Amino acid sequence: MSTLSAEGVTPSLAHQIQALTDRQALTELVGRLDLLLDEKRFDDLRSVYTEDVVADFPMSVGRVQGVDVLAGFARQRMTKFWRTQHSSTNILIELEGDRATVLANRFSIHVHQEGRPQSHLDAGIAHRFQAVRTPQGWRFSRIEAEVLWTSGEPGSH
Repeated sequence: MSTLSAEGVTPSLAHQIQALTDRQALTELVGRLDLLLDEKRFDDLRSVYTEDVVADFPMSVGRVQGVDVLAGFARQRMTKFWRTQHSSTNILIELEGDRATVLANRFSIHVHQEGRPQSHLDAGIAHRFQAVRTPQGWRFSRIEAEVLWTSGEPGSH
């Protein structure tokens, strides 16, 4: 198997490689967000959001702006549950240079208390993320979340 030298890479191939690399990084960014929420690592949300991120959650708090405020919102919501599991699928990415739009469907399970896994709140959410390339890599600068359905026990939240 031979490898191409930098001189042997055509501009078209270099563009395709960059697009594939960007798509993989953005897909991993969605996965990292799910993992950080489930592991309750709210201080690490800076690794997925820009400092000035804007998030719209029309079914709950409305608009939230700034990574610290968003991390605080996530901490307040997620620590009420014993366990959560977020899973994103159907990820579609539109690249525009150093900007991207990422669409993802998320299924979220929120278990209320230890020992009662049957007591949970589930939700299906459609997400639209706007992402920007930063010196640290891709970060989400805007989130729009539309709750499509919920099921289960809302709990005392």
